[in-house]
Amino acid sequence: MAYWVFDSMFVALLTFPSERVVVLKERASGSYQLSAFFLAKTTSEAPARLVLPLLYMTIAYWMSGLNSSVRVFVLTTGCTLLSVLAGESI
Repeated sequence: MAYWVFDSMFVALLTFPSERVVVLKERASGSYQLSAFFLAKTTSEAPARLVLPLLYMTIAYWMSGLNSSVRVFVLTTGCTLLSVLAGESI
């Protein structure tokens, strides 16, 4: 699980310097607010960022023989996906 969090965090950290110049230029011209940029970026990248952890959790959870309750699986997967989104938002 930590891999998916750190992967999304480092991708966000490495793309920030290249996007910083564009964001500052567009904010100076009054094109949009920073919150609009953040929400657009997060919602556009979220599906691609969440597919692989979801696939991984679906396979690994059932293969490892953890609790066979679907409720526990959904909660565990939900916590993993929320952690990935939190890592991306840094």
